[in-house]
Amino acid sequence: MAERIKKHWEIILVSGLGLILAIVGLWGIMGWENLVYSDVSTTVTVTARVQEQLSFTSNTTTVELVPDLIDNSAVLHVGSSTVITLTVGTNSADGYSITVAGNDDLGLTSGGNNIQLATATGTATAGSDAYGIQSTSSDMTITSLYWFATSTDNIGRTSTTAAKMATDASPGTSQRAYVVIKASCDIAQPTALNYTDTLTFTAIATP
Repeated sequence: MAERIKKHWEIILVSGLGLILAIVGLWGIMGWENLVYSDVSTTVTVTARVQEQLSFTSNTTTVELVPDLIDNSAVLHVGSSTVITLTVGTNSADGYSITVAGNDDLGLTSGGNNIQLATATGTATAGSDAYGIQSTSSDMTITSLYWFATSTDNIGRTSTTAAKMATDASPGTSQRAYVVIKASCDIAQPTALNYTDTLTFTAIATP
């Protein structure tokens, strides 16, 4: 009986050793002893857009020319507005331009009466009809029609056809142009409470 049990244990032991050797052999064949997972990658394409932007503001929407072109003592004056500040910002690679247009080719009007500069450029002078704008800037180029120091009375005429007032060939933020409106008239100018005009300044990004 003891020999039979011993024999069975020997069979079991041999079988076990065989199974272990088979597993070890299979492990070696499949390379499991050095099992390493390789890197797996994927790609993500990222897209972002930067749109062209343009901002344009004015520090005021209404100005009055002072003093009166003719006061109640019949004294003639050159009337001047306060300084109008136009501010431009754009990321356009080619910059921008600013145009100006008047509401009426007759300049300042009141009913059938008007005050206008006779030529494209001129000087507001007490006693003569003149109306126009002047502009300066250290950030952009002012066109010759309006490039006059605001300390002078030299002005350029406006009309209903938009005229280029300023240009810049590069992008920028807080680019400023300063505009002053001036006018004068002769002693025979008909009385009116207000002579008016509306100027439209337009900023355009250069394509």
